[in-house]
Order: sequence, then C-alpha cells, then structure tokens
Amino acid sequence: MYIYTCIFIDFYSECVSYFLRDNFCLDFQLSTFYLTFWDIFGNVVCHRVIVYDEIEKDKQLNLLDDALATLRLLNSANNKTWVPRIRHHIFRFLGQFSIRPNTKLVAGDFEGKDAFQTCVDAMKDSNRNWDFDEKVWNNAFVVVKNSIQTKIMTT
Repeated sequence: MYIYTCIFIDFYSECVSYFLRDNFCLDFQLSTFYLTFWDIFGNVVCHRVIVYDEIEKDKQLNLLDDALATLRLLNSANNKTWVPRIRHHIFRFLGQFSIRPNTKLVAGDFEGKDAFQTCVDAMKDSNRNWDFDEKVWNNAFVVVKNSIQTKIMTT
C-alpha cells in the first residue's frame, strides 16, 4: 500500500505543479480534482491505511508546498461550494499530519513559505473579508494551536 501512496502523491504533485505553472483558473473540473485528492488523501491517512510518518520527509515537504499553493490559489476563487470544502480538507491535513507534535517537519522547513499568513488569508473570501465556515475554522484552529504548541510556524 505504501508504494501506491507514494505514486499517488508523486502524480498529484506533478498535476498541481502543472496547474499552478500554467495559471489554471479554479473551474469545476479543477475544483473536483483538488477536492478529490485532499479528501481521499486525508481519509486514507486518517484511517491508517498508510501512516503519514512513513512517507519520506521530502514527500511531506512536497505535500506541504502543494497544500499552501492550493490555499493561495483558492484566495482568488469565488465558488461558495467548492472553496470551503477544499479548504476544510487542506486544514484537516495540515492540522492532523504536517503540523503536530512528533512530525518530521521542523520550523526550518517552514521558513520562506509564509505558511502562517497563507493560512490566515485562507480564512477570508476573495474580497479579503472574514469568511466563516465552521468546518474550515475548526480545522484552521487546530493548525494554529499545533503551530503554537510545536513552535513550527512563525508569524
């Protein structure tokens, strides 16, 4: 199962890089792609089909970069259906796996990524107003709490 997960992660990272490089807009098909990935990946890891800690650190860093890049992409999207759902899954992933005690990632891995500000910005709509969605904010709170406890992300 581990090898399939690594292939899945590598494939996804290549797709994200392609979409971001070519400045794709966040349309229905792309939204479905992002939502499906974060949903499947989160559920697979949550249900221990794989153990996130078994994934090599460089792949964890790629996932972190992909999560942050996706959040930045969503900052300009207006879709009230897809955007909160994708953000929910990304924050769930960040809070449960990337930013937590005993992670392979250290504070230095977050330098230059502007991760904390990206997370704060992701809690706003495309007009930069606070956009309250209970699931998103609950998961974002876990990210902030874990960041403070582990001192992994700085403001």
